[in-house]
Amino acid sequence: MRYLPIVLLGIGISLYVLLFLLVTYPATCANFERLSGGLYTCGLGPGAYLLAFGIGLALFVWLYLLYSALMSSLEYSWE
Repeated sequence: MRYLPIVLLGIGISLYVLLFLLVTYPATCANFERLSGGLYTCGLGPGAYLLAFGIGLALFVWLYLLYSALMSSLEYSWE
């Protein structure tokens, strides 16, 4: 249980980065394109989707670590 704050922090950072990469950044890009009248264009390249896939996998690892920490704490609580 002593590693629980680190695991929760890792989950939070992973979720924040995925939210920014897949939701906030494209919306901000669309606003920049609209405000500049088409002079400024931006978009997500294939690298961004690979990064999102990697962070998604890391999120599953964090969730597994959380599950394993909680299960081991329950296992020791019965003794």
